[in-house]
Amino acid sequence: MRHTLKQFVTLHQKSVYFTFSAVIMLQMVLAFQGFDVCDDGFAATFYQQFFNAPDSVEYNFVYWLSGLVGGIWYELFPTGGILWLRLLAILVNTGTMYLAYRLLRPYMSLYLLLPALTMALFINDFGFLLFYNNHLTAFLAMLSMLFLHRGLIHSNFTYLWISGLLIGLNVFSRLPNLSQLVLILAFPIWYGLKNGGITTMIKPISSFALGFISALGVVTFVLLQLGQFEIMQRAMLSLVDLGSTEQSTHNVGDLLRDYLGHYKQVIKYCILLIFPLTMTWLSTSKRISTTVKVVLYVVIFVFLLFWFYRTEIYGFYALGYFGLLAVMWLEKRKEMILLVFMAFVMQFFLPFGSGGGIRSIGYASLWLSLPLFFYAIQLVLAKLASTSNLFQEPGGFKKPKAKAFIILLLISFSIVRSYSWFNQAYFDPGPRVEKVYGIKSKYARGVFTTKERAEIINGLLVELPSYIQPNDYLLVYDKSPMVHFLTQTRPYMYNSWPWIYDTLSFEKKLEQAAKKRLDLPVVVVQKFETIKRFSKPQKEYVSSTAEDNFFHNNKIAAMMNTFLKDHSYQKMWSNDYYDLYIPAGAN
Repeated sequence: MRHTLKQFVTLHQKSVYFTFSAVIMLQMVLAFQGFDVCDDGFAATFYQQFFNAPDSVEYNFVYWLSGLVGGIWYELFPTGGILWLRLLAILVNTGTMYLAYRLLRPYMSLYLLLPALTMALFINDFGFLLFYNNHLTAFLAMLSMLFLHRGLIHSNFTYLWISGLLIGLNVFSRLPNLSQLVLILAFPIWYGLKNGGITTMIKPISSFALGFISALGVVTFVLLQLGQFEIMQRAMLSLVDLGSTEQSTHNVGDLLRDYLGHYKQVIKYCILLIFPLTMTWLSTSKRISTTVKVVLYVVIFVFLLFWFYRTEIYGFYALGYFGLLAVMWLEKRKEMILLVFMAFVMQFFLPFGSGGGIRSIGYASLWLSLPLFFYAIQLVLAKLASTSNLFQEPGGFKKPKAKAFIILLLISFSIVRSYSWFNQAYFDPGPRVEKVYGIKSKYARGVFTTKERAEIINGLLVELPSYIQPNDYLLVYDKSPMVHFLTQTRPYMYNSWPWIYDTLSFEKKLEQAAKKRLDLPVVVVQKFETIKRFSKPQKEYVSSTAEDNFFHNNKIAAMMNTFLKDHSYQKMWSNDYYDLYIPAGAN
């Protein structure tokens, strides 16, 4: 008996080690290909300048804690460049997966939990960004929930204090994470279920609140020690401008409308989910032949293939909500109800305030609810079996099992994701077999992209050293922040990605920089689109009379042209994709 138990434990340990080793290796394989000049450049420049010239990346200070972590990593490995920042992302993402494993393991079997967490890790169809605020947000959210869950169950006030501390710190990795304070409702939920009174909650809630307040004190202390407190204040004021300006991508009204629009898609996929679950139920009928059963499985499989191919993030959200509702309906254990609440807070509230809503951070919000879907499938099918007379009749149904559906779900997901990964990286479309060309910068060593993309970027990088040196100010207009990181230059406009600014903010920051910076910067102006894919050169890219749209703002283009004209800038180099200007009188 002891020998059998020992074998069982050893097998489970091997399964865990194998799964985590496999996902780390797969992430490493994906890390070597794909070169994005937008989001990756925006984050990488922040980390590069966090300690060196924090004023130049003022805008990014709304993600201050991410900058602190990324900045320390950059200082530890200054020549690691893009590849090592992707390694940091792998460590944080895998750490988040492990925290979710620790939280859910007491309540789920390994054969459900490990595949579910693997799916949650690989939701994105493009592979991975380098380390970003969303990664740290998910990690700290999971860690805080682990301590909160353990603290409530074991009445451990130290754990509750740590949970509040982590939630407070997480606010500074991404300010909208303030929404996670909703987790304070876990206290009445838990003590209510335990028939406790209000007085019972006073001490644990106080411990939690004290932890949150302690985080504010710690962050304030560190900001003051680093001389970054005023920079943080200015970043907060800039965020207020963005939230109130109609043209901003972070306008509050637009954020709410986008969020509601995303949930229309989620509801659609919730309805569609009924079809494969019904087919799974029908496949257990004793009246159908083996051939018909195979046909039903094929139908389910094809449906799931299209589901994962077309769904983006919305289908995964539908799976998550199905899991939450089913577990809430069928589970009676207090610990599971608490988990469901935490999963709901993470899935529903975490995307609040994000410019892309669910599409932007949804992939980091499903670490609990997606595994609970796998758990819920078993509960739902078992409930059907126990309540329907059909399962008791000789010609009715066999007791349904979730195994077949889960296997089909995992296989279809794996096929679609493998196809997507092979044919694209983030903002770098095209087959990976074509991504074998390097970028001529020590900060891009070990990262490969397509020949066309490499030639476009290398063409600029070859020319820039004749006009700028590391630590010079540079103005890159308007969607190529990676140029800063690759040349180790400081963003002139307090932001390496000026396109993010609305009209008011762009004008303010350009005027502020012209007054406060001692010298005018070298200016690089791009003439093609870099979001999602590199477009062909566009003659009207910097035109002030073109059509206004999500990618182009005529007023901002006019301000950029006026700045160049007023300061008598001279065009020193040009190709189809970039122009390079220097101010009058510069060598």
